[in-house]
Amino acid sequence: MTIQWSVEVHDSLKSTQDLAKGYARLQHEQGKVVQANRQEGGYGRHGRQWISEAGNLYLSLLLKPDCPVRDITQLSLVTSLALIHCAARCIDNEELLMLKWPNDLLIAGKKCAGIILETELADNGTIDWVVIGVGLNIASAPPGLGDCLQAHSAKPLIVNQCRDILLECMAQEYAFWMTHPFDKIKERWLSKAHPRDTPLEIKIGPQLERGLFHGLDSSGNLILRDRDFRTKIVTAGEVFFPQGLKGPSRHDAGD
Repeated sequence: MTIQWSVEVHDSLKSTQDLAKGYARLQHEQGKVVQANRQEGGYGRHGRQWISEAGNLYLSLLLKPDCPVRDITQLSLVTSLALIHCAARCIDNEELLMLKWPNDLLIAGKKCAGIILETELADNGTIDWVVIGVGLNIASAPPGLGDCLQAHSAKPLIVNQCRDILLECMAQEYAFWMTHPFDKIKERWLSKAHPRDTPLEIKIGPQLERGLFHGLDSSGNLILRDRDFRTKIVTAGEVFFPQGLKGPSRHDAGD
């Protein structure tokens, strides 16, 4: 299936996510895109503020996937793949790019994009809609908090051109997800992620889990292995690299 995007651009909004969710509740069609040049109240996962300076890309996508509710979180990986393919077409050295579970894009080991998924169910328990928010640092990043694509590109990057590349990549990845087993998505995501046995710390509320990255399960959850080779499935959390991460290192994708 091919997504037909309908893009609405605002100079400033409180949040593209809030407006897109409003359109979803008004039964707008799949493919609605809300973009803002600036956000006054942009947010990421867990309600954290997303600093939204001019020159970067902030948008939210409305989708209505026909899939079981349990599969909706897979769209984080799908969107991550679209982001990394978009970024690869914008910078000079795509080997600097890497994905971090569950929804971050890193460049030279620093965050340059994030994703948030919000969904609502219909009365019969099926998915009514999902709104995917994306923040991509193109021209700048908050000091000490990330990196941007322009710092790694000799050519000037234009926000709306990057947006169009992202939407093209997202349409391709969404169609692939709808027509292929999730294992195919998982393999492709793993090929772009930090290598197996990377030491991780995962903050889950007040709890801190430590272990080694062991892959993803059949639903896209993270598999964490401890020093005694015991594994734990992590469905949500914030991932840190306690030993730092100098950059991507490709590895075999299989579990």
